[in-house]
Amino acid sequence: MPEQQIILTIDEQGKINAKTEGFQGDSCIAAVVELLGEQININNIKKTDEYHQSQTVKAANIVENKRGG
Repeated sequence: MPEQQIILTIDEQGKINAKTEGFQGDSCIAAVVELLGEQININNIKKTDEYHQSQTVKAANIVENKRGG
């Protein structure tokens, strides 16, 4: 399992930018909310290629499990 990281950058106006690495699908968003609290206001989400690749692999595993069982 790859190492999971959340990298936070705060600009001069106090705006927080969070970049995640090593998470699968929507778990990256859940991890940021858990770290910063539910009161944060998420304005923009940019999903990377890593996000979409993880979703495809996850879906393929579900199909394989249903056929094998």
